[in-house]
Amino acid sequence: MTNSLPRARAGTRAGAATVAALLILVGLGAPAGADPGDEAPSPSESASAPADGETPQPVPTAPVEGDPTPTPEPTPEPGGTDAPSDGVTDAPGDQEGSPAPDESPAAAVAPQSVTAAAVPVLVAPLRAGVYRMTSPQGPRCAPTINASLAHMGQDLAAPLGTPIYAIAAGVVRYARPEAAAGQWIVIEHVIDGRVVSSSYSHSRNATEFVRAGDRVTAGQRIATVASTGVSTGPHLHLEIWAGRYGAAAGGTVVNPDTWLAARGVSLRAGATSVSDVKPPTSCTYWALGATTLYASPASSAAVIAAVRSGTVLTTPGAGVKTNGFIQVTTPTGVTAWAPAGQVSPKRTTVTPVPRHVLARDYTGDGVSDVLAVDSAGRLRLYAGNGAGGWASSRQVGAGWSGFQLIAANDFNRDGRADIFGVDATGRLYFYAGNGSGGFASRVAFGRGWSAMTNILSPGDFDGDGRADLVATDAAGRLWLYRGNGAGGFLAGRTQIGHGWQMFTQVIAGGDANRDGRPDIVAVDRSGRLFGYFGNGTGRFTGSRQLGHGWSRLQVHSVGGFDLDALDDYLAIAADGTMYLYRGSASGWVSAGKQVGRGWSTMRLA
Repeated sequence: MTNSLPRARAGTRAGAATVAALLILVGLGAPAGADPGDEAPSPSESASAPADGETPQPVPTAPVEGDPTPTPEPTPEPGGTDAPSDGVTDAPGDQEGSPAPDESPAAAVAPQSVTAAAVPVLVAPLRAGVYRMTSPQGPRCAPTINASLAHMGQDLAAPLGTPIYAIAAGVVRYARPEAAAGQWIVIEHVIDGRVVSSSYSHSRNATEFVRAGDRVTAGQRIATVASTGVSTGPHLHLEIWAGRYGAAAGGTVVNPDTWLAARGVSLRAGATSVSDVKPPTSCTYWALGATTLYASPASSAAVIAAVRSGTVLTTPGAGVKTNGFIQVTTPTGVTAWAPAGQVSPKRTTVTPVPRHVLARDYTGDGVSDVLAVDSAGRLRLYAGNGAGGWASSRQVGAGWSGFQLIAANDFNRDGRADIFGVDATGRLYFYAGNGSGGFASRVAFGRGWSAMTNILSPGDFDGDGRADLVATDAAGRLWLYRGNGAGGFLAGRTQIGHGWQMFTQVIAGGDANRDGRPDIVAVDRSGRLFGYFGNGTGRFTGSRQLGHGWSRLQVHSVGGFDLDALDDYLAIAADGTMYLYRGSASGWVSAGKQVGRGWSTMRLA
């Protein structure tokens, strides 16, 4: 028996019913949610470009290589009840309200073969024509503070708000904030039977469109281009890992550019420009603030050096970054680990070297050093590291067994620290520093200096711009020997005090009272420490007690032993333990800190 169509549903409705009947015959049914009498939309209507924020709809043609317009997978979510996303219903009879087959002669036509639109396996993460390929994967100089040196992915610079799409179907493993990546998403895929992970960094909000555990389709919008985390501007940082994300999970990072291209998706074809950057041969950075350098990449490691803000730091090639530290080399050749947060690729403000009244910088790096004679008469240089210690030591002379060693400041005004020596016969010699830890041939002066109980150079004590020498004799008289600025002395000497025989030690005091003029400090027999404050004309403005308990310590002035503008002091106990007493802006001196052992046989300048 043949059923005829109701005549009242003529015209387009009759044609639609016929099409529906044909679809039912081949097991497809009517589009989900469509009225059986409505006209189906044409392919051109279905293929309109998606608006921002919408999941792109499939087009009934094979995908163009590199075209990010996605088509969703035809498989419904596990356990779901919605119709398949390509609009095809289940077989007739599986849904309520499915139209009955049309048994008219027109329905007897042989079934036609119907092919669903192809679903792409891989797509580009950004639409073609909206991005530039900037920093590629590989070694690089850090473009900003805390950036990586081994770039793990491909950067795609795009305007703020540009949609980001999943490169393939998969499961969202991470969608969360991360310090370096900013707003970060990781998706795990199965491609060609293997696990592959894709990572998307610096987005606007990692949970704007997806959450951890969500299933996504190839080309589904997952995020929005922004500049969160360690970033220099709006871009997508795309990483591809063979296996699960991260080396700790057994994954291996691959190059997104070449990996996608080998699978038919060309990032280069969709880019408006491509930057092919060669690996650097070296990188130059600047210290951001006073920076401590360590022996290994940990703040608990031994301190190797400290450098002032603006100090140039270099690396061979791109360098190495580990545990938040970058291995760098200073202008003086010290290689150590600096906190990455204090290594800037942009030139920073240079902190000027503080002008100290004492010059103890024998290596020319702006940090005071220590000179000492050991029991064998060898002269050794301990190069200050700027952090209250020394980076290294080396022998710079021999034959000093019978000599008294005296720091001379910059006695010849060539910008380099010098020394004096007094031999066993009482003759005074001048040794001009060469600025790299060595000294020129000596120049001899008169004899009779062995009669002096204390000899010191407090700096420019009389205010004429030239370093001077001060000495006390056995009678307790204090004498001033004015320097001539050329490594010698002006004629005559001037007595500037008496009664100094009460002191067991008299040393150059630096600027003890912070008035910019050289001072002298002394320890009496009861261990009290006194400061005598120079007036800048070769006399004193007054004195006061600075401390007590110093009778068992041999005190030495070292000038600027750290990076501040205050003069510091070293003291050696009878058992050879060395202590550092840092200068204090609020009052001299600060508490001592042990910085060494075994110094009982050493004689310091």
